[in-house]
This record gives sequence, C-alpha cells and structure tokens, in this order.
Amino acid sequence: MDPKDKDMGVGLDNDPLLRQLAELPAERPDDLTYARVRRRALAALAEERRMTQHPWLRPAQTVWQRAIMPTLLAGTIGAYLTWAVQYSANLY
Repeated sequence: MDPKDKDMGVGLDNDPLLRQLAELPAERPDDLTYARVRRRALAALAEERRMTQHPWLRPAQTVWQRAIMPTLLAGTIGAYLTWAVQYSANLY
C-alpha cells in the first residue's frame, strides 16, 4: 500500500486546507444554536421521509419552486411597478 493512500483518499495528508481544518479548535455550540440546528435537521429529515412516501410530490414541488412561484412573483412585482409608475405619472 502506498503511504499517501492513507485515510479516505489519495494524498489527503498533503492537503494544506485539510491540515488547517484539522487544527481548528473543536468548540461545542451553545444550547440555543444546538437546538436550532437539531430542529432544522429533524424538519429536513421529516420532509425527506414525506417525499419518499409520496414520490409524485417531488416533481410537483420542483415545478412549483423552479417555474410557477418565480413566475408569479415576477408577475406580481411587474404589476405593482406598472401601477406605481402609472399612479406617479397621474400625479403630474
């Protein structure tokens, strides 16, 4: 076995960034931060479990997040800006 093939991959011992990361102090977050991270992680896990139980939701959610919602948002902003410009023009 080649000596640089240790740990998880080839040449990781020679990587200066990984060496600097290993030297960072390991501090435990305060209780509030720990609770927030745990709550978000559990919510993400519950969402993934829900998605595996209903696989048809994933494409629907993707279409909503990437196509429908941005289009509705842009349309709403465009309508508001049109109204604001027309209202301002009518003042003069």
